[in-house]
Amino acid sequence: MFKRLSFIALSAILLATACKKEKEGDVFTRTLPLTPQQVVPTQNPMSSASGSVTATYDQRTRVLSYTLTWTGTDSVRAIHLHGPAEAGFNAPILQSVTIPSSGVAPFPVGFSGTWTNSVTIDNVVVKESDLLANRYYIDMHTKSRMAAGELRAQLNINP
Repeated sequence: MFKRLSFIALSAILLATACKKEKEGDVFTRTLPLTPQQVVPTQNPMSSASGSVTATYDQRTRVLSYTLTWTGTDSVRAIHLHGPAEAGFNAPILQSVTIPSSGVAPFPVGFSGTWTNSVTIDNVVVKESDLLANRYYIDMHTKSRMAAGELRAQLNINP
């Protein structure tokens, strides 16, 4: 009888632990450089523009959130999420935010700013396996400089 109760108690503990771990999921957060040198082909390695991307991926909700912060640019016209591609290679646009030529909100006409967005990892268009293999990147296009993008950050979020 004692062995049977011990087995039941152990099974209940293991089941509760497994459910809790699955429910919590993993959250990855990384702050990554947003630089002109990562743009392919490199448009202007001497550009004074710079910035960072803070990317957070929650495996439980399957949402990738990202915040770009930049300075030293012309007016921002578009921000794109691309993939899948390794660093140094280009890929199709998966998510796009285009800004009217007037420079109205959400982006300022100035030289610095911040933008936050998110995307659901649906495993059809945006795949978790590619995200965790660091095969997505974000680029930023500005009004008058660098047609292929002025800044780029490879989303290396998997520690």
